[in-house]
Amino acid sequence: MMLNSALLSDEHLMLNSLSSNPALWEEESEVFPVKIGISTVTVSTTRNDRQWIAYGAVELNKLAELSENWDSYGTLPVEQGSLEQAFRVYLIATQNREMNQLPHFTATPDGGVGLMWHHGDKGLEVEVLGPLFVKWYFYDDSTNHEWSGDVSLDLSILNERLDEIYE
Repeated sequence: MMLNSALLSDEHLMLNSLSSNPALWEEESEVFPVKIGISTVTVSTTRNDRQWIAYGAVELNKLAELSENWDSYGTLPVEQGSLEQAFRVYLIATQNREMNQLPHFTATPDGGVGLMWHHGDKGLEVEVLGPLFVKWYFYDDSTNHEWSGDVSLDLSILNERLDEIYE
């Protein structure tokens, strides 16, 4: 699954165009606005429930409300670009997942957003620092394996690691 560069627009996120299943491309999609921080994005999806999208938006909007020094250690407020990119990452990484496979969201001290998935001995942690920088860390305690890397426009590595967590 590739993140299409058109998705970097603040105006429209097309989830159904990201699906690797061409049969889904012909399904009728639902379009609706979602507020993320100070922006409103339009989400288009063929998925029949909004609960998973609402969960991500609510969690990110909680982080958007954090002010400077939110942890009393001089931290930065969460940047709007980090919120929007975290929402994109979230939508792509979770579009084919169950509700019990959604991440925990955190703010990072440098104005970024963290998304964390943990299941059993495995976990994936993703850090979004602005609109163009995403890094990830995956671990499997049962095998003592760890991997990490940076993500640019290709988010398929995140889905591969999530598949390993929930296999």
